[in-house]
Amino acid sequence: VDPATVSDITGVSTAYAAIEHVKSRNGEVIPELATLTCDVPINITFLDSMNDFTSTLQQYFHSNSINGQPDAVIGPQRSSSSIPLSFVSNVDGAPMMGFSATSAELDNKASHPNFFRTIPSDAATTF
Repeated sequence: VDPATVSDITGVSTAYAAIEHVKSRNGEVIPELATLTCDVPINITFLDSMNDFTSTLQQYFHSNSINGQPDAVIGPQRSSSSIPLSFVSNVDGAPMMGFSATSAELDNKASHPNFFRTIPSDAATTF
């Protein structure tokens, strides 16, 4: 088994479990979830970017044609796919969170106003 495949499956499984905990207000891992009173529905659609920006955009547009425009976008993993998707999700008005995209290009708020990340960019990690 390819270690990257195992990592991808683990990541998707973890994300799915986290979403389900929030949706069900399950306080098993994060006790504060049990006290949430917000009744906004959370729906999640997983798309496979295949680590390729063309596939990323095709998946995004296909999903939008079926599910409508998203309220938010998480990922994709690579900067090379996150950069073009950031442009598109911005046009759709959806904020985009990058969980592992580190390109300093995504720091440009004029080009990527709705993009934010959970890890530092390459510019912040260079010496």
